[in-house]
Amino acid sequence: MNTTYQPGKLVSLRGRDWIVLPSVDPDLLVVKPLGGSDDEIAGIYLPLNIPADKPQETVFLPPGKDDLGDISTARLLYDSARLAFRNGAGPFRCLAKLSFRPRSYQMVPLIMALRQDSVRLLVADDVGVGKTIEALLIAKELLERRKIQRFAVICLPHLCEQWQNEIRDKLDIEAVIIRSNTQARLDRQIQGDTSVYDYYPFQVISIDFIKSDNRRDVFVEQCPELVIIDEAHTCTRPAGASASQQQRYHLISRLAKKAHQQMILLTATPHSGKPEEFHSLLGLLQPEFETLDLPNSSQNQRRDLARHFIQRKRGDVEKWMGEDTPFPNRDAFEADYSLSLGYRNLFEEMLDFAKQLISVDPGKAGQRKIQYWTALALLRGVMSSPAAGVEMLNTRLSNLATSFDRVLVAPRVSKYVSFIFVPRRQVFHDKLVIISQESYATFAVLQSNIHNYWACRYSSTLGSSTINYAPSDCFETYPFPEELLQKDNPILQAIGERYHEHRRALMLRLWLGLTDIYNLFHNRDLTPAIAAKVSGKPEEAEVGYQGILELRKLHRELDEAVLAAYGWTDLNLGHDFHEVETLPENDRVRYTISPEARKELLKRLLALNHQRAAEEKAKLPAKAEKAGKGKGAKGKKAAADEPGLFG
Repeated sequence: MNTTYQPGKLVSLRGRDWIVLPSVDPDLLVVKPLGGSDDEIAGIYLPLNIPADKPQETVFLPPGKDDLGDISTARLLYDSARLAFRNGAGPFRCLAKLSFRPRSYQMVPLIMALRQDSVRLLVADDVGVGKTIEALLIAKELLERRKIQRFAVICLPHLCEQWQNEIRDKLDIEAVIIRSNTQARLDRQIQGDTSVYDYYPFQVISIDFIKSDNRRDVFVEQCPELVIIDEAHTCTRPAGASASQQQRYHLISRLAKKAHQQMILLTATPHSGKPEEFHSLLGLLQPEFETLDLPNSSQNQRRDLARHFIQRKRGDVEKWMGEDTPFPNRDAFEADYSLSLGYRNLFEEMLDFAKQLISVDPGKAGQRKIQYWTALALLRGVMSSPAAGVEMLNTRLSNLATSFDRVLVAPRVSKYVSFIFVPRRQVFHDKLVIISQESYATFAVLQSNIHNYWACRYSSTLGSSTINYAPSDCFETYPFPEELLQKDNPILQAIGERYHEHRRALMLRLWLGLTDIYNLFHNRDLTPAIAAKVSGKPEEAEVGYQGILELRKLHRELDEAVLAAYGWTDLNLGHDFHEVETLPENDRVRYTISPEARKELLKRLLALNHQRAAEEKAKLPAKAEKAGKGKGAKGKKAAADEPGLFG
């Protein structure tokens, strides 16, 4: 930066007085009109040497007798000048742009951060002292000093909305939440191939979303200059065998290894009683701190650590530099109360519902912890008040109804079973099948030949070659890979996205619908000329031809990935052009799996269907079991040597 014009200096040019702001380019002078707004900030490229843009030192003439006025106008001038200069003339540039007044003790972490070239700070203040405010103060000050342009908050999933609201309310900054149910929507708002981590300047990210291997590397490479890690004690290197915590530690440690990465770690419990975990947390600040023997460390070593670590209890800050901070006193006691008849009935129904929630299958033991926490939260809500319990249920129902930005759509009657993602917020025709799923993994299964032949086997037809896809026959009875609808398979997710996006791009390039695309897909004699004729775009002949070949390749990979999800890797699918005996003689050749593979797949899927049905039947009460007795397959009648659906 040009040493003549340091930030905060007052200069005169273009007939106005300006204040110099920080600039990342030494040849670019960034100035803001004195008393002006951020919208009036200007940049002057000094090497041009334009006479009118040559800054001069601002000179204020001394007041004279003609400037005398009354005390009220003098006070008004004094107050306005003080407020106008507060942003540029004070030691902290952010104070005039906050919606709150920080307490004196909350300025200490900010001062510590400003003394560091790259911020590495562990703030371990007690609950209620204000770690969130202290972190946001640092972020805002670094933004105002132009030391950073972006920042991200990494927190636990249930805290994302709370952080987003705090950033909006305290800093007047709109941050985006990045997690599994928002990334797809955020991606669609970006033009080009820029990632969400590089595109959005202010981010609140779920740590359980970003810790996965396939997302971690991209984020570490493209993350903002400042990262705030909330509940940092959950990111230590675990002494036990917690795989989840290991992934979190790998993420944060990778960030810490970046040379100029600025990080603020927040936690009220830095030491859990396990020294190795605490030292791994200190190692995120500076590598040498991880091996620091605190009881036997020297004064200089403790002083070095104190530059990066601050921890205060409420009693330490209740009276700080003459400022009192009264914290609420909590008195714990128990009081008995009687439930009304309606309240008691509601509570008993909630209790029965909670018992069902925690009655998970032995094969789904991994869900037990989640189900217990869900049931506990629900019971706490209804014990607080009936209205709270009902509101929790209504909120859950509302979230289920609106949690998807897109849905899977397929024509009810079509030559081919083909699904595509479309935006949710529209009115759909009744001749469409709507699946409330936005996962590419689910798309991969539904678009695979494995599901296709289940649908063909148990669907009715309109004519000899048209499938009538009924969800009750094809979707609800289809045995998906274990837990797929609750937890995405990353391999299926990846191949599903590649397949869907390649097909979408090909449709747009050739300006063809799904039926025409799959007519080309199943054409044994496909050539560039045929692709050009069908699309009506001769200039796209080779592109269309190669695009269809690539789609076939992706379909093979998709089928193999779905097969692996079932654990049936012993089965050879034999992809090629095969005749499908159920289709008309003049149109029965398809690029698909072999007849032997189709027969074996249907056999295994049906066996899995029977197994799932028996497990569900075993969990039903006797009355429900009797009521459900006799339910059989719909659509085509099962073959004589094949049991029907559900036994």
